[in-house]
Parts: sequence; structure tokens; C-alpha cells
Amino acid sequence: MPSLGRNNKKKTQKGRHAARKSASSARAAGRLKNKNGKGRSSRAGVGGYWRRRWTDFRVRLDESRKMALFVGLSLLTIASYIAWATGVFVWAGQKIDQGTERALIAGGFSIQQVQVEGRNKTDLEALKAALGVERGSSILHYDTDMARERVEKLDWVSAAQVIRFLPNTIHVVIVERSPIAIWQLQKQLHLIDRSGTVVGEASGDAYLRLPLVVGPGAAKDAAKIFDLMDQYPELKSQIDAYVRIGERRWNLRLKSGMDIQLPAEREDRALAKLVAYDEEHHLLTQAIEVIDMRLPDRIYLKLVDDKAAKIWPPGTET
Repeated sequence: MPSLGRNNKKKTQKGRHAARKSASSARAAGRLKNKNGKGRSSRAGVGGYWRRRWTDFRVRLDESRKMALFVGLSLLTIASYIAWATGVFVWAGQKIDQGTERALIAGGFSIQQVQVEGRNKTDLEALKAALGVERGSSILHYDTDMARERVEKLDWVSAAQVIRFLPNTIHVVIVERSPIAIWQLQKQLHLIDRSGTVVGEASGDAYLRLPLVVGPGAAKDAAKIFDLMDQYPELKSQIDAYVRIGERRWNLRLKSGMDIQLPAEREDRALAKLVAYDEEHHLLTQAIEVIDMRLPDRIYLKLVDDKAAKIWPPGTET
């Protein structure tokens, strides 16, 4: 009996020990499982949640910034338009410019004198008006380009320069036109330059030596006929007036009263032929009223006694 009791006691102790061991093993296994599985998932879930929250916050922040930028630009555009429409910009610019001008004048940068170089025929009062200089005004605010354009519109002025000499001088250089002829149009006499520009009225005896061109269109074509006549100085010296006919051809009125009718084209060929005939027949000293050279292959003569003659080129059968 005693032996049986001890055995049962030992079995009972072994069973308790096994039970405790089994429970301990279960708890260890549970901790290991949580560590390797469920625990990691739980922590990962918490981190993902906050990352999503942070991403959503950044997206909303970016959208807010864009909206604020859009609103700010819209307000700035509206304010700029209102300022422009109401003249605020112009007013502010004028105030700044006026302040700058006063500061420059106070610093000695004001117009005190005007120097003019090259003026002979240009009217002085007209030149002053074109320059538009106000004594004591800011020299840096004076528009030299606009002044030059106004001066170059004066009759006698071909070209001009308007220069600032700091701190207080405006210097003007004028190149005046040179008249080459007197242009008679509708009983009015005008001086013209090579371009045909009228530079003034032909009054007095100072311009009597200039050749006379007559009729509409004569002014703009005068330089061409003058250059052509330079090749025939003896004939040129006998010319009293160049008469433009129909704005397309010339009549040469000689001092003797003779008229030489040139063609509309190839005046050079006609003049060469005329000079050759004059050397052979002395036409320019004959009692001839009109020499008609408008046709290329013959010359018609109208004599002073109202008779007519026809000269054929050498070698032509009559």
C-alpha cells in the first residue's frame, strides 16, 4: 500500500509538471507567433495609416497653394486693369518724371544756350519754332530726335543734327539745300534743288544765273536734262529755258527764240544727231523757228518765214 501511494504521488507530480510545461510552451509559441506574424502586421498597419494621412495632407496643401496662387494672380490682374483704366499708372509715371526733372534742373542740367551751325538761308524764327527749346528746362528731357525731324521739314534744310552738350547746351548742325534751277509754274517762280524739292521763292537778282525750267513735272526731271546737256556745253550755253511738255518730254528754248523739240525717249541720241547736223549745216544760226526731232529717222524744220523743210538722214532716198 505504501508503495502504491508513492507511485500515485509521483504520477500526479509528473502530470502537473507536464501541464505546466505544456502551458509554458503554449505561451512561448503564442509570443513567437505574435512576434513573427500578427504583431508585425499590427505595426505595419499603424505605419501605413499615418503615411496615408501624411500623403492626404500634402495633396490638400498643394491644392491650397495652387488655389491661393490663382486667387492672388486674379486679384493682381484686376487691380492692374483698374489702375490702368483709371490712369493711376500714368499719374504715377508723371509724378516720378516731374520729380526727376526738378532734380536734374536743380543739379545744373538745364538748357541755357543753343548753338546753330550751317544756317544761311533758313529762316531763324522758323528754326526756333522747329527746335521748340525752352530755356531752363531739363536738357535730358529734351527730345533731340523729334527736334531733328521738325528741323528737316523746313524748306532750306536738307539734313540736320541736334546734339546735347552737357550740362546745358543744345548744338544744331544744318546742311542746307543748294538750288540748281528756277522753276516756273503758273507764273510763280520757285527755287528747286536736285531732287526737285522747292527750297524757297526765287526773288531778287541773286538767282538770275540759274537755268529756268517751265511747266508741270519740270522740277523733278530737271537734274536729268541738266546732266545730259553737260555733254554739249556749246549748245547748253545757248539755252534760255527748258520747257516740260505733258510731263513726258522737253522743248529747248534757245536765246535766239528757236525751239528744239526733243523726243520722249532717247534724248541723248537726238541731241547727238542735232549737234552733228549743226556742224554740217549750221542749223542753230539759220532763220529757223522750230527744229522738230521727235521722230527717230528724220528732222523737221519750221522756218521763220513759216515755210517748212525736212532733213533726211544721210543715205536716205527722197
